[in-house]
Amino acid sequence: MAQRVRKGLANWLTSSTTPIFVLDHRRVLLVFNQGCIELTGREAADVIGKTCLRTTNPNPELIESLTGVLAPPERVFQGEIATVPAVIPTATKPETVEIYFFPLSQEQPDDQIRIVGVIGPLKDSGIELVPDSEVRRFELAQVLNSIYENHQIKDLVASSPEMQRVATQVAVAQDHTHPVHFIGETGVGKEYLARLIHYSSSSKERRFLPLDCQNLSHFEISRILRRLFVEPSDETQVGTVYLQQIEYLARDLQVELLEHINSGSIFRWMSNSRRSLEALTEEEMLKELQATFAAFQISVPPLRNRNEDVLLLATHFLELLNIEHKKSVEQFSADVETELCAYRWPGNVNELYSVVKESVDRCQSNVIQAEELNLQFKTGRDAQRTRPVRVGESLEDYLNRVERERISDVLKTTGGNKKAAAEILQLTRPKLYRRMQALEIEETQNQAEATS
Repeated sequence: MAQRVRKGLANWLTSSTTPIFVLDHRRVLLVFNQGCIELTGREAADVIGKTCLRTTNPNPELIESLTGVLAPPERVFQGEIATVPAVIPTATKPETVEIYFFPLSQEQPDDQIRIVGVIGPLKDSGIELVPDSEVRRFELAQVLNSIYENHQIKDLVASSPEMQRVATQVAVAQDHTHPVHFIGETGVGKEYLARLIHYSSSSKERRFLPLDCQNLSHFEISRILRRLFVEPSDETQVGTVYLQQIEYLARDLQVELLEHINSGSIFRWMSNSRRSLEALTEEEMLKELQATFAAFQISVPPLRNRNEDVLLLATHFLELLNIEHKKSVEQFSADVETELCAYRWPGNVNELYSVVKESVDRCQSNVIQAEELNLQFKTGRDAQRTRPVRVGESLEDYLNRVERERISDVLKTTGGNKKAAAEILQLTRPKLYRRMQALEIEETQNQAEATS
């Protein structure tokens, strides 16, 4: 009788038009019913047997864009029921939904647990009822899917107006083969954007070749460029050449590069610099070469100017690192989120990634706590909280300024009474007079009239 009931339940799950799916304790998809097929446009055979790991991938061509959404939070495997807002790829376009996760109660070992997922429309009050970490994942999914839908860019976190401008420029660059130049501080993601453009272009099957003009020797750069220029048959796998810190490229190599581009290069050329091309002197970069790359420039903002993206980026990195290291760290504590948003990020996106990576490595639970942030972050945070010393101020000037401010404050407190001021400062009156003269501390009218 029990076997007949289980079979009847299985038939109902499979044929129901309500989207329902089932996973096992390994996160492997066991059931993908008719409702799921109709909603997503995917056949059951496409996803049955796939492992569902929590990740946000906006590319509907990849199966991970679906399986990443169907992955339940870790707490569901501990017996909790959970409701999660999500953006799910469908047969037409992504839709916002709610997924209800139910751990099945059964008389079997814990490692044989089953998770039932039911997909329904997102209610107006749905976001208010879920943890902040799930809201953050939902916001990340919305941003990634919006950028993909509007610009066909597969993996760019761009919620802030500054980065939405960059996304528009990257989308334009994907549609042509002209040189592109990126401007921005170290660590803002210039090379990452260059790679996005390359791998979305007609050259995506060929290599992306970065050349560090600042740190590679003249001989190394010359050898590589001449192989590209003189023997292109040996470099047919190169599609894009990316010149990092192009202003450090030697003058003779700039001349060769310009001649090669003007003669009709078979490669896509991209470059970057910390300053705009217009700010570079002719000694740093040939004017003709500047003009070649200046036609299409993308200025990438520092992370401190795109605060809306900080927690979304951190969540995105958390998802990627969980998969890479086979961990299940779900979120940052409220204290950590506050710290991340308040920090100025001198190392920009690269620094944020390093902080999240080390925190994931240190984390002993599914929540990153403040004590698990790395030492470099804590040192930088503490330095930013300290009153900055004036730039360019010598030690002698600094000490004189501090002494001048201290003596002036005490004189103001005593109403100009130098005898009282000397006692507070633990100086003799003659020494106080000498220091006031040396530091050019002028007496106010009240000081001059005060008895000393």
